[in-house]
Amino acid sequence: MAATDEEELVASAVVYPGSTEEVQKIVHWANKHVIPLHPISMGRNFGYGGAAPWVRGAVVVDLGKRMNRILDINPEDCTCLVEPGVSYYALYEEIQRRGYKHLWIDVPDLGGGSVLGNALDHGVGYTPYGDHWAMHSGLEVVTPTGEVVRTGMGALPGNNTWQVFPYGFGPVIEHVWPRDSDILLNMGCSDVSSSGKKRIWSSWWRSIVRPLRIAIILDNAANIRHALQVLALSGAPRTAFYQGEGPFPPEKMSEYLRDHPYGDCTWLYFGTCYGPSEVRKWKLEPIHREFMKVPVARRIDPATLPPSDYFWSRDRTSSGEPDLEELAWVNWWPNGGHIAFSPVAPTRGADALRLWQLAKKHWAASGLDFFPSTLWLGFANCI
Repeated sequence: MAATDEEELVASAVVYPGSTEEVQKIVHWANKHVIPLHPISMGRNFGYGGAAPWVRGAVVVDLGKRMNRILDINPEDCTCLVEPGVSYYALYEEIQRRGYKHLWIDVPDLGGGSVLGNALDHGVGYTPYGDHWAMHSGLEVVTPTGEVVRTGMGALPGNNTWQVFPYGFGPVIEHVWPRDSDILLNMGCSDVSSSGKKRIWSSWWRSIVRPLRIAIILDNAANIRHALQVLALSGAPRTAFYQGEGPFPPEKMSEYLRDHPYGDCTWLYFGTCYGPSEVRKWKLEPIHREFMKVPVARRIDPATLPPSDYFWSRDRTSSGEPDLEELAWVNWWPNGGHIAFSPVAPTRGADALRLWQLAKKHWAASGLDFFPSTLWLGFANCI
């Protein structure tokens, strides 16, 4: 059943520009005839609406169809310059093709979308570079009146510092973007320089993550998963575990998890340490000590997990390798899909508990299964 009228979000046309100049011509034409535009990169942000225009009858400007070039990858500076149609998979595969083994990219849960588009939607990944918008350096933008703006050092022709220094010669007005009235065409961003090795682990969680994250002992933008997602991410339908009405009973979840390598639990925390073995060993000691202060907590040895376990999907994304395994849980219900709701809270335990209680209350009232995920994005905030 559609949430709105079936024709409410229908576009009047779709155009496929192949250059900055063609985008300018489209904007000038739209201004002349007073026609709304809806620019998209690849239109794959399914959790927040996808490619559908917000205004009925708008012309969709599909930037990703033809503007899909990787303009530059600099293995020394660990930067890249991409057009809107470059996906995480495309960037990853090109880095591998060129043999830049020391370069990683910071990928979101699903790697099929646009690098530029994900940053505009404040998307996140799971390496230390988790905040994608914060890691960009340099934008090329067509304004609502058709002018081209290059931010920072990009405004100075012929220089080679656009992707390494976001300030300088040209305007630095990224705080006004992303906004709907501008069309972003190129974006420079930082790639992760591989520090050699990583150590990913998972554990039960209480309010001990915050000080470890602030102290940068926990390196990455890791996340906490409700244990019901372990069942959903198996790809099996809900009916394989429970056929009753109402929310999935906690006791049934416990029953199935007892036979899982994770064991009977409610929360799983996936975190990563990076660096040489000596550095990882040093960081894991205080992490283990703090988590073991929780009486019921236990650390899980990855060697005990089968290759099909969801843990290895997190291992790939925390290593900069795009992955699509996250989509397995849409099989939980027939004809499943997903929509994202992302409230922001401080990382204090009391705030996390309040958010949990509020969400659980509304989910129970709706009769839906409740398996939230908390992403530890910043040092003092979570989503």
